[in-house]
Amino acid sequence: MKGGLAYPDVSGDSLADEIDEMLCDLSTSASTLIHSDLRADNLLFNTEGDGVMVVDWQGCSFGPSSFDITYHMIQSLSVDDRRQHETELLDYYVSSMESFGHQISIDEVHKLYRSSILYSLSIACAVPLINDVESPRVKELAFSMASRTLAALEDHDIDFGQRT
Repeated sequence: MKGGLAYPDVSGDSLADEIDEMLCDLSTSASTLIHSDLRADNLLFNTEGDGVMVVDWQGCSFGPSSFDITYHMIQSLSVDDRRQHETELLDYYVSSMESFGHQISIDEVHKLYRSSILYSLSIACAVPLINDVESPRVKELAFSMASRTLAALEDHDIDFGQRT
């Protein structure tokens, strides 16, 4: 059902197929060190507001940078804030990359971003599997992460079994 967390037509196998397709889509992307859980909870800001430290690196790996970018935007912003600022933030990312001498088109960034949304859902699904499922914090986190990701999937017209 659109707008909720119930997707009765989606099985674990179909989700696995979707994630496999996502990984194939991204297999030609450059691989870099990624945090794998880059959300606001894992950022510490200094008191002057001009510095940030990333913590909680036990899940780091190599993969497309779009995993961290997409996951961070979906999981660190409210759905409304993401909707309002998503394009602006992706544009800023492109200009920042260009300032460091890395050329990437905004169209390519949008494609990679869209292709990486299911990564965020896979992490949301894993939260109750790797944490105490009885913990109210774990339940709240998993629900929030899944809700935000499902909203992003809907916003980008990504339907399970019908990805383009």
